[in-house]
Amino acid sequence: MATPEALIKQLKSPSPEERRKAALALGRVRVKEAIEPLLQVVRYDSYTMARVAAIQSLTWIADPSVIPVFIDVMKEESDLLVLRTLISALGSFKNTIAIMPLLEILGTNREPAVVEATTEALYNIADLGSLAELAKYLKSSDEIVRKACEYALEYIAKQHGYGSMNELLQKHNTPKL
Repeated sequence: MATPEALIKQLKSPSPEERRKAALALGRVRVKEAIEPLLQVVRYDSYTMARVAAIQSLTWIADPSVIPVFIDVMKEESDLLVLRTLISALGSFKNTIAIMPLLEILGTNREPAVVEATTEALYNIADLGSLAELAKYLKSSDEIVRKACEYALEYIAKQHGYGSMNELLQKHNTPKL
């Protein structure tokens, strides 16, 4: 097996498949030194599958320092596979700083696969113990964000067996703001 240093160098290979394989291998060994080179792949690589592999590997490394970069890239991303992968990765980090950017995506991108990935990510982040963090966006002055929050909370309610968002929020002492 190649060393992490060799794999990092391989991220600059002219072969897109070699870059993808190197990105995945770096995620499997979970070395912190690979974070910045993998972020470069996420930001700039022209090969979708290398970018997806880098996002997955950064998720496996699980360093929360990548969250702001994922959010920035997500906001400008046009490739649906990369966008869905970023959204899923943000959900796996379970960090509430991703709620607002995810609500913005949910409110502006109606592509079914993006809506599904975003609602699942919000579901993963806003566990029943942190519903208040998500519910605060019900009072947003931005109608798109407010409607997206309602949609996400209805999804969470349904996934937990509640009849409505209001029933979910009442049951968990989270007032509809």
